Amino acid sequence: MTNQHASCSLSKGGIPRAAAECNKSNIEKSGLQSVQENLNLHCKFLPSSFPAWRGQFQILQTAASSEFYDGLEAQPPCIVNKKAYKFSTEMPPVLQLESLPVLNALTDIFQDNSPRLQDIALYFFPSELTERSRKNLDSILKFMNAEKSMLRSYINGVELLVFTSNQLDMDSKGAIAAVKTRHFLWGLFRQKKIDKAVERVPDLELVDMDIDMIGGKNMVGRADDVQNYKPKSDIPLGF
Repeated sequence: MTNQHASCSLSKGGIPRAAAECNKSNIEKSGLQSVQENLNLHCKFLPSSFPAWRGQFQILQTAASSEFYDGLEAQPPCIVNKKAYKFSTEMPPVLQLESLPVLNALTDIFQDNSPRLQDIALYFFPSELTERSRKNLDSILKFMNAEKSMLRSYINGVELLVFTSNQLDMDSKGAIAAVKTRHFLWGLFRQKKIDKAVERVPDLELVDMDIDMIGGKNMVGRADDVQNYKPKSDIPLGF
């Protein structure tokens, strides 16, 4: 006699197939929920939709040679520090940058921690959806990864430090991957001090780009409709 209860097929591991599919579905749902929660947590620090700067990088390799990479733009986060935004709009169209060991800079600024989206003052992306601008950014990323370097520029007595997205912590990488699938560059500003360790200077005046850049006297343009929220306690350290 055929046992009707023995008709449930098994997967390779001996687990009933229906149960295995159910577990897989639960895992997928849990993964999607985790991604969404991470995105909700970080969305106010994601890049806005309009650029504060467009231009090119001039990376100084030796005293006599440099490489130019055009077709780049810098986008502030949706929640932006006013002082950082002001400096970003004052950047020259050709940014002269020198290459320095990335580990030294990361240790100096972040000690034993990894940078987070909250630390970003600017995101650097290709300014045009062309093969040339994408290749230029990819070339910079390849150079920085191969040399294990970061880039530094001086603008009106302030340092702009530029890093690759590889340096961000895992949660930040996961959040940004939901809106930007390619690697990118990001930067922060810090005051230049002579013969001293330089600390990022906190500035408590933050701006919700969704609000401030739409109305008021200093209207620039519209940012992403990502998060109309101004944090009170989660203040980015950098300026």
